Parts: sequence; C-alpha cells; structure tokens
Amino acid sequence: MSVLSSNPQTFLRHLANARLARSISSSPNHLVKHAPPPENETPEQMAVRKLYRRERITPAKRGVELLKTARLNKGMAFSLYERQYLGLHGLLPPAFMTEEQQAYRVLKKLREQPSDLARYVQLDGLQDRNEKLFYRVLCDNIKELMPIVYTPTVGQACQHFGFIYRNPKYTTSSAYTRSYRE
Repeated sequence: MSVLSSNPQTFLRHLANARLARSISSSPNHLVKHAPPPENETPEQMAVRKLYRRERITPAKRGVELLKTARLNKGMAFSLYERQYLGLHGLLPPAFMTEEQQAYRVLKKLREQPSDLARYVQLDGLQDRNEKLFYRVLCDNIKELMPIVYTPTVGQACQHFGFIYRNPKYTTSSAYTRSYRE
C-alpha cells in the first residue's frame, strides 16, 4: 500500500488515527454518518481511507474514570455538551481548548525542559493522561521527539528507572516472578 511506502511521519499519523485517535460521540455507531468519499478516488486510496477512518465511540465510563482513561481523555478539548453528557462538568477547568492549542502548549513546555530525560518524563506523563494528544504531538514533531522517545534517551531512562517510575504500563517477568507462578 502507498501508506507503507510513504514517509514515516505519514505512516505514524495514519497509525495513530487508526488505533488511538478515537473521537468521543454521544451518538451510537449506527447513527454516525461518515463523510462521502472524495471523487476520483482510486481503489487503493479507498482501501486506505476505509482502513484508517476515524471511529466514533460512546464510552461506557463517566466522570473521573473517563479522565483516568488515557485512550478516552481529551483534556480540555471536551465540548460543553460532552462535559455534561459524560459527567465531566466541574471536573475540568471552565475553559475550552482545541487539540492544536493543547499540542502547542505541550510542545512549548517540552522545549523549556532542561534535559532530554526531563522531556522523556513529561512525554511519559502525557501518554499516561491523554494518548491522543501524545501521538498528535509525536507525529507532528517526529524529528525533534524521536530521540526522546527512542535511543539514546530511553537508555538513560532505563538507568534511572527507579527515580522516574510513574505508572506500570507493561508486563515484565523475572526469576522472582517465575518462582511464584510455579
């Protein structure tokens, strides 16, 4: 497919849209109308569009549980209707910000950090809170942030793991855990 052969930034943007960028809707899936396909679309482009189109979901979680779920949390980008419908009224500041405004603020704060390790910790916290915004910032600034989320900064983060540990994300196994399972 052409998406795989294009540049890495486009591929990551498509990947983020397909898996993580789910917009919250109060409408059931069968009532959501997708935009009509563009004219003069090749079959390959149509297959890519169908594969990576944004899905709209109505989350089962409400209130604080919704804000603690990084995949569903949009931060201050929740509209007034979404805040009332999802039980977020009063849990968020009364101001509204678009995803672009939030991405600008995150990037500005990242650039103010004194070291790459501090940037890594901040990005890790953002991923824990708001995955959609994390991948938006990462995809839009891939050349600048790839050294932070990949080598060499991840090596530093591994060396200082005990000092920067926040939330468990992945399953690990060691000799000690193996003995408990047996």
